[in-house]
Amino acid sequence: MGNIHGNNSRSFMVYFDPMLCSKSSEIKCRVFYKDAQGKLLNTEMKPKRIEVAFPILKTDSDINIGILRELVASLPFRDSKVYRINSYLDAETLMNICHEMVQRHDIKHIRTLKTKDGKNYETWYRGKAKVNSHDIVLNITISKDTDSIELFGALQTTESLVSMLTEFGHELSTELKTNTRGKSDLNQIVNVTIKDSIQRTESMTNFCPSCGTKLTMGVNFCSECGTKVTQTL
Repeated sequence: MGNIHGNNSRSFMVYFDPMLCSKSSEIKCRVFYKDAQGKLLNTEMKPKRIEVAFPILKTDSDINIGILRELVASLPFRDSKVYRINSYLDAETLMNICHEMVQRHDIKHIRTLKTKDGKNYETWYRGKAKVNSHDIVLNITISKDTDSIELFGALQTTESLVSMLTEFGHELSTELKTNTRGKSDLNQIVNVTIKDSIQRTESMTNFCPSCGTKLTMGVNFCSECGTKVTQTL
């Protein structure tokens, strides 16, 4: 923080990425500093109590993928967790594990898309929070091309968004260890450059809205079913 002169103050921000949900946790901080004579001192800051609670879900209506994408754009808070995966399981098996994990909660599966080679899957879910009926959107993308799994969420409050991604990330790690007897590694990517690179690679892949076939960039019709498509970058 450098030198802080008398009658002055300095602030800084630290971003904490929770590993587990908890109804009551404390963030504690001890600051070490030297006074004007160079003597090393320390002080305990007042603990900051936080809550990372998974929102209780319910789903009471149907929705299609087009409306779902519009809903994502309208929700104020969106974020994702990207994981590098080291596993012998194929993309379909990984997606089935993810799907079983999500379906233990009251959240509705909307649609699953995949590429023809079976290396990339994308599945969408939608639900509502029981307490306040806020909309919740969850998207899981699995790519064997980049050996990654992305959990994407869109909600109306940042607290619920952080809690949901944290809980599903923890459950996913537990499920993989259980299903592979500890032979699969799931490591969250916190390096922004690597994370953005993976997400840009995945965003280059477009899918046919009718049959889910992977589309070649620049085409106007799906080669599998003939549906006219509009691609976005």
